[in-house]
Amino acid sequence: RRSHGAFMTPEARRRAYEKRDATPVAPREAVVPSFVRELGPQDEAYFVTVTGDCFVTSDWHIPHQKPSLVDHLCELAVAWKIPTLVINGDFLNEDAFSKWRHHRFNVPWKEEKGVARDLLTRLFQTFTEIVYILDNHDRRIIAANEKGGEFDESDVLAILTSGVKLGTLRPSVDYRYVIVNETWRVTSPKEYRRTKLSLPNRLAQVYHQHLIVGGDHLFGYGFDDSGRYVIANSMCMVDPARTPYIQVQDTTFPKWNPGFYMIRQNRLTAYPDHPALTDWNEAIETGRRMTA
Repeated sequence: RRSHGAFMTPEARRRAYEKRDATPVAPREAVVPSFVRELGPQDEAYFVTVTGDCFVTSDWHIPHQKPSLVDHLCELAVAWKIPTLVINGDFLNEDAFSKWRHHRFNVPWKEEKGVARDLLTRLFQTFTEIVYILDNHDRRIIAANEKGGEFDESDVLAILTSGVKLGTLRPSVDYRYVIVNETWRVTSPKEYRRTKLSLPNRLAQVYHQHLIVGGDHLFGYGFDDSGRYVIANSMCMVDPARTPYIQVQDTTFPKWNPGFYMIRQNRLTAYPDHPALTDWNEAIETGRRMTA
């Protein structure tokens, strides 16, 4: 039943499968939601879109990021001459403000924000533009301070960027997704699933766009059931070996998969951090050769 779309409405199933050989073309309504356009140009400015080539990363969870993977990201960006970085949610970790029980491995907020500022400084030495989707971990400090008065995303960004020499930072605070080249939807959705590609597949059938889905820290990419859209789990920049809470408790959830994607000339390239899939030196040399 599930494989034949029994949990979809007949209309959604028809839309997902019709014209499966057609080249996807996103109408303006798919790029900028109608209610945003109706509010006028002043509100449309808050809806973030990306044009051109970019790297797409997700779930850094600073200070538990994987340093070697950050090195590879910056080296590839220089080799391929990619100017834009998309951070698809959870750049910060903010365990200090978590509602869950704290343990002795938690990193103090003062240390975390120091690491985040240093890393942001380094990223702006590589990228001219950073698009930052704020997700639930990035907003933990807001929830923790709700009873203490006015505190919102602008305060988080001000704390994070204090003393940092910035390039172009484009935060997406009202929307937890951005549109790349009118056809790619990079999103931090409300839900996550254990089965790779199952959520991107369902979302592609709802939104009729190529999908890169963050939040689950998994790697997988392919086509949705209609064959029209490319779908992907966005991997993560966090190092599982440096993340305390998954080391101190057993789980049946799939092992996290560090890595990131590149969108170049509107085509997707995956860079999973696994020697059987990615040769970093070769990837860097290929970039230098292709852009020479």
